[in-house]
This record gives sequence, C-alpha cells and structure tokens, in this order.
Amino acid sequence: MTNRTRITIADSRDAVLHGWTDALRKTGSIHVVSRHDDGVKNAHFDAIVLPVALAHEKFGGKPVFERVQILDAGSQSHAFIGNPNFVVTTVPYPGNLEIVVDAEGKRTLKIVPKTQRSLKDISYLLFKSVLRAIDEFNTSHPDSIKTVLFDLEVIGFAPEAAAEEAEGARTAITEHRLLPEPASSSAPAAEESDPSTARRGAGS
Repeated sequence: MTNRTRITIADSRDAVLHGWTDALRKTGSIHVVSRHDDGVKNAHFDAIVLPVALAHEKFGGKPVFERVQILDAGSQSHAFIGNPNFVVTTVPYPGNLEIVVDAEGKRTLKIVPKTQRSLKDISYLLFKSVLRAIDEFNTSHPDSIKTVLFDLEVIGFAPEAAAEEAEGARTAITEHRLLPEPASSSAPAAEESDPSTARRGAGS
C-alpha cells in the first residue's frame, strides 16, 4: 500500500481549472476539481494548504523564513473547505516592504521577496516544500495526513498564469513520486508525541 498523500487541487475559475487539468492530465491520481463541487464542499481532507499569513492569523504561531509549518486546525477547521485536521502553510521568504500604488491611487504595503523567481519556479517550490513537509510529518505521526487539498484561489494562484504555474506543480509532484516512500515511525519523537498540538517546520 502506498504511503503517498492523495492530492486534490481545487479552484472555481474556468481558466485555472482548464490549465491545471491539461498540465496534470498525465500525472495520474491528482484530482483537479471545482471548489463548488459537492464532492469538495462535503468532503473531509486531513490537511489543506493556506498562505502563511492567513494560516498564522487563524491558528496562531509565528512564521519562520523558508520553512513550511503544519498547524493543528482545532475548532477552526469548519471555517475552511474540507474541514481539515491540519493546516499546511506556504513558505515565507525574506523580502523588502514596499509601498504599492494602484490605478486609483490607493497605497498598500507589499512584501517583495529579495530573490525574484518566475511563477513556474514559485509554484514548483511551493508544491515541493509542502509535499516534503507532509512526508516528514507522517514519518513521526503515521497516517496523519493521507489527503491534502490545495485551494488555488485561496493560495493566490493567478488565472492568467495557469499553464506556467501548473507546469511548476507538475514537475514538483513528478519528482516527489520518484523519491522513496516515507517510512512510518512506530515511536513519534517526544516533542511531537501529540499530533493535536503539532507545529512542525520543514525546509523548502
């Protein structure tokens, strides 16, 4: 039996769904579905992926640069699609705080990463780091995360870059499946002995 976590990718925008479906068609067992589909709205996922700022705003803790964290969803799980047990954060990277002025003259603060990457590379690194973190988490907490939902709309993927971002994800998922499957540990580490309080970081 495979220990790989089953991946579902959801979005409500047609351009995104078409782009990601086309890119992942040959990957196999990756479900790309509308987030309005009853099979998603009424499903339970062991974990969902959230932007790091939103994850920590809702579930506490502090972000760590270049680290994925896995947070206990607790009583807040009902607020998100999939009613998850865990929330997996995206990776925060060091950046510079800049003032951005939109077409209407509205000024907002934006963190611009110090290292500039293509959208394909950003997507690749996001999927690679999340899947690696889940593998490591499952090693010390066997079978805790068997299903994960990537809600592209919530994470912030753009419809105009669907093909490019989907290709980055496809590469990361393909590489991940070529790795040896994670071995389950029969005795979780002391600091992680209770999954309900787990806050785990993993490098990108």
